Amino acid sequence: MDRTIIEGALTAPNLWFECFEKVTSTNDLLKQMAQQGAPERGVMIAEAQTAGKGRKGRSFYSPEKTGLYLSILLRPSFPAKEALSITTIAAVAAAQAIEKVSGKQTGIKWVNDVYLNGKKCVGILTEAASDEGETLKWAVMGIGFNLYEPEEGFPEEIKDIAGAIFEKGERKEEPVRELLSAAFLNAFFELYDALPEKTYMEAYRARSLAIGRTVELYSSTHEKLENEPPVMVIGIGDEAELLVQYPDGTVKTVFSGDISIRPV
Repeated sequence: MDRTIIEGALTAPNLWFECFEKVTSTNDLLKQMAQQGAPERGVMIAEAQTAGKGRKGRSFYSPEKTGLYLSILLRPSFPAKEALSITTIAAVAAAQAIEKVSGKQTGIKWVNDVYLNGKKCVGILTEAASDEGETLKWAVMGIGFNLYEPEEGFPEEIKDIAGAIFEKGERKEEPVRELLSAAFLNAFFELYDALPEKTYMEAYRARSLAIGRTVELYSSTHEKLENEPPVMVIGIGDEAELLVQYPDGTVKTVFSGDISIRPV
């Protein structure tokens, strides 16, 4: 990875970053640095991870030659309960960066998974530490992009869900990782630096795969909620909460969990 290309394409101010071919986990490395007092706006970029981390303690598939893995260290001034906004901003910035570099249209599945052609091509994990006053001491946002499908295909457990930004053989002669890294960082910090304004929610809603669709509600561990019928998603609030309508016309707000979108 050529850091000079990234530097030349960056417009986000006051960043410091490191680039690696392979690391254990970009999130873990930045968390260690955060605990040691490293300044904010630090970025760790890698082409592969040996111990990538996903949500709910899962591993995150991070093979060589096919992906881009990036983490950002932040020291925000807002309360810990606002940490979700970091992940939501990352989803919007990822979608915008993919569209800029690839020219392809993306969608966002609630809460923060980025999809392309019906498959998930981006995963996001934000980890944070707060003090006793419930103020964030630091937050590390990690994101993984599937640039290409591995030669041997995706692992069995994710092959029906995972997809890639580019087809095999597409765009490999261009510095895709560098351009995507810069495009994502530029988009992310433009939105992050505008907080507490949540202008990004308009872009989030515009790419929503859930609004106007019938979905099934799941817990945050993706367990089907008992006695919950399919519901219609009628909107998304400014905190990324889901507004749903039940078959009897009742409208409720869902603040956390997961959804399964029924086929059209």
